[in-house]
Amino acid sequence: MDKLAKVRHILKSENLDALVILSDYNRRYISDFTGTSGALIISNNENKLITDFRYIEQATNQATHFEIVNRRSGIIDEIKEIIKNKQYKTVGFEGHLVSYDTFQELSQIDTKYVSIGNAIEKIREINVPKKCTRDIKPLNFMTGFSEYKTVHFQNTKEVSIKRAEGKVLAQHIVPYPPGIPVMFKGEVVTSHMIDLLNKYDKQNIKVEGLNHKKILVKDE
Repeated sequence: MDKLAKVRHILKSENLDALVILSDYNRRYISDFTGTSGALIISNNENKLITDFRYIEQATNQATHFEIVNRRSGIIDEIKEIIKNKQYKTVGFEGHLVSYDTFQELSQIDTKYVSIGNAIEKIREINVPKKCTRDIKPLNFMTGFSEYKTVHFQNTKEVSIKRAEGKVLAQHIVPYPPGIPVMFKGEVVTSHMIDLLNKYDKQNIKVEGLNHKKILVKDE
């Protein structure tokens, strides 16, 4: 059973009209889209990936099983508009990851929201064949679509975001809204991440992990 089929199994088992996926990590896994801005709405007969103009070409090339939606407003507002237009009555969401403020914003329309807990994370679980005799060591960092593991750094330091490229994040980066990590502790900082952090700073967006244009990284 492929990933989308498993998502639709969740829809059926929970009696949902659609499912909203806001977590960057879950979105990457389900859609194969690796951009840092996006959300998914999956129903029984449609797959939508919402992103902004910067990622339309990338999303089109990567998320080949999804209709790409170029959002015209904030990502939560775009989600609400789609749900309203499609007249979805019961919608699932990642209740353990979505902040209270984001949930309140989603709830401004007449739709019932149902938490699916960590159902998407369970789809990501990989079963190792019993015949495999090779020792498999778990990864400590998030690489590709491997499952994220907790990372502990004994020594950390703050650095200016303009000097952070190539450094290893020592704290999740969480913008509000939606209150979900867009960069994970253990990831190597790229130029694209720096561009996004600068954008957050210029727009005065509240970001956990970004303090006066500085972020916490591993002290090597």
